Amino acid sequence: MVNRPELNNKSSLELNQQLKELRAKLAQMHFSVKQNKLKDSSQLGKTRREIARVLTALISKKQQ
Repeated sequence: MVNRPELNNKSSLELNQQLKELRAKLAQMHFSVKQNKLKDSSQLGKTRREIARVLTALISKKQQ
């Protein structure tokens, strides 16, 4: 998990790359849940919240 100051220090390109990686990770987790391979289903929510943090940081950068 990345905290807010770390996200604010990253460039928009880095944030977009991290967003792409997190979305791919979330998609992979959804497949794992369907196949009953994911042990900790709370990871889905944690990943979604991380995506929301990155999106919030991107929006704040665009507004500045």
